[in-house]
Amino acid sequence: MSYPDGGYDAPRNGPGRAPQQYGGARAEQAGYRREPGGYRGEQAGYRPVYPGYDTVDADEPLARSNPIAGVLLLIGSLAGLAACLVPNGQGKLPVMSAIDVLKEAGNSIPLSTGLFIGLAPLVLALGSLLTLIAGLTMFAARPHGGAAATALIGALLMLGCPVLLMIATNGKLVDSISGMGWVTVGAWLPALVGALLGFRR
Repeated sequence: MSYPDGGYDAPRNGPGRAPQQYGGARAEQAGYRREPGGYRGEQAGYRPVYPGYDTVDADEPLARSNPIAGVLLLIGSLAGLAACLVPNGQGKLPVMSAIDVLKEAGNSIPLSTGLFIGLAPLVLALGSLLTLIAGLTMFAARPHGGAAATALIGALLMLGCPVLLMIATNGKLVDSISGMGWVTVGAWLPALVGALLGFRR
């Protein structure tokens, strides 16, 4: 015999009657199902949800800092900024000299040569700023995919500086380079390595 409100063959009250079952429907709604020995989550890899706590995916790796990538990015970015901001032999900032060259491009300086030489320090400065920001982000315990992508763009911009200078000098840049020029040419290398390492968790 069944009863409409309980689903048992015996009434719920009185001696010799079936014990009352609790939590069946509510437990099913909470993401659990009844099994011998208790309840377990229906989705593998999750632990029970308690009031005030979120569901945690046990398979998801924890966010960590990436200090190695951060240090490499900082080395490359600071070297690039130094190459742009340390006064040259004429006592002028390289970025200001680049602007003067751009103004003279097509006049006293051939247009293509003036553009390449003038843009090179500006491209280096922009790339260095991007890698600096990305490098600082690497020290935070958080996913670094976006920062690594930003650093990669910055490193490629920094690489564009020596490429532009090589084009402007017809490949003779290395013959006359010295001192801070080597910093200008090589600042992109640690930045690029740091950007690639930044994609690793």
